[in-house]
Amino acid sequence: MIVDESNSIGTSITQVRAGVKQFVQTLVGTPVKIQIIGFHTYSHVLGTTSWQKYWDMTKDSEVSTLLTAIDTLQGTWSSSPNGGTNWEEALFRTLRQSDATTTGLVPKTIVFFTDGVPTFDRLVQRTSPGVLPTDPAAPGAPWPTSNGSAYNQVAFDRARFLADEFRTSARIIGVGVGTSISGSSNWVVDPGAGYRTQWERGSYSYVRDITSYQLRYQRQNSTTLLWSWVNYNTYATTTTRLRRDLGWTNVTQAEYLTVENPINTSTTDGAKVVVTTSPVSTVEYQANSGNSTYRAVTKTYAAGPDWAIWTGSRSSGATTEYRSTKVYNSPPYEAYDPAVTATTANSVILARLIAGNDYGTPAAFDGTSYTNTQLADMYVLPQWSQFATAMQAVSLGVCGGTLTLQTKVGSAAVADPFRYENSTVTDSSGAALNVEPRVVTTNQQFTTGTFDFTIPNGQYVNVDIIPQNYSDLNGYEPVSWACKAGITALSYTSIAIAGQSQWTGIRVRVPANAAISCTLTVRRD
Repeated sequence: MIVDESNSIGTSITQVRAGVKQFVQTLVGTPVKIQIIGFHTYSHVLGTTSWQKYWDMTKDSEVSTLLTAIDTLQGTWSSSPNGGTNWEEALFRTLRQSDATTTGLVPKTIVFFTDGVPTFDRLVQRTSPGVLPTDPAAPGAPWPTSNGSAYNQVAFDRARFLADEFRTSARIIGVGVGTSISGSSNWVVDPGAGYRTQWERGSYSYVRDITSYQLRYQRQNSTTLLWSWVNYNTYATTTTRLRRDLGWTNVTQAEYLTVENPINTSTTDGAKVVVTTSPVSTVEYQANSGNSTYRAVTKTYAAGPDWAIWTGSRSSGATTEYRSTKVYNSPPYEAYDPAVTATTANSVILARLIAGNDYGTPAAFDGTSYTNTQLADMYVLPQWSQFATAMQAVSLGVCGGTLTLQTKVGSAAVADPFRYENSTVTDSSGAALNVEPRVVTTNQQFTTGTFDFTIPNGQYVNVDIIPQNYSDLNGYEPVSWACKAGITALSYTSIAIAGQSQWTGIRVRVPANAAISCTLTVRRD
């Protein structure tokens, strides 16, 4: 179990401790070993100074040590850089040895609790001895460096790298709690492409002469009422239906010649020819080499249309003849384009770590209990008051509907094998269920044996447990049975065994939402 201790937890650490204890206590007596890693900027394992430590839930002394250690979890750190949120560090501590090699104890289930999003990564802050693996490599610019105060994409990506590596071998369950998990962050889609600046200078060596024809005066036909172009003399000697309010207007050459033919250079007659010169590119000039309107001129520096790389000095007064362009994919880079980001719900960011997609399998709550604990991998809880209930549900998703047996001499596991059979299983109405009897064995090496039952949510089964090899146990004498649901004592019914006056079996109720453990204490003759 991975527990967030960042500064944003604050006084809610009381509810965190209660929820983590609920998780542990629910699994007491089951064949589960639990490691609890607290993390903020750095990480530590509860109850030990070792790099890793799993606590056996079938051993009372280890359960007691772990429950006491849970009280050391804290949610406020006074000295910087403590108190950040380093998801990568938490997963690294879980899945790697201190030398960055893969741990020999990869857990079957990882419960990952956080109240926010990652703000630190191991590139920036890491727990001593602080070994960095070669993979993944540091991304470098333009990716921003994590600073402990805001969501950081590199911090997420490095954490997901670890989760992806072990996703097929470990079930990962995410638990997000509080107002921050309901907020959003800027997910980096593209950090921005790198470029260097290249200067160019514009010029032209060719021009095109463009002739335009313009007329100024019009007269209206009295019959058709159509307007036609006329020269100034006609306009001046006509008293009606005349206009010049159009001003100089471009017309076709044919229209022009109807007014003035041959062409003259005077503009006072209401007709003129305008020749403009326009710079053209070398490419355009070469493409029109047979056109007399294109001609070569002395090379002139201006705002194009020809541009060439320029490495010389630039005149401050001739700004239009210079331009800068961005050259991409040609390091070293001088700068980077702005990052492209997408506003993303923090719960989605958590799901991308936990499930590798945007949603995972959300936990379903019917108002009383969670109904899909064996499948759910995303618990998003807006209120801290929901945390303990969710933690119990997560633990029962691992071991709910199970019955675990132990055999002890005093507080120690017996050395010799004891075999037990689930001889009868009935439902809540007392009807026998078609469950094939199974035998489990306990001894010094395998101290527990577990029966796992498929029980609909909210229901229970009654299970008869009968010792099988009592005829081989002449050196032992039964003392008592004891059953618990987590740390809570559970009643049972003794069952007489035909032909046996010494050994007895038990009938115990196993609910879908509980992990039951029963211990037969014996003594040696």
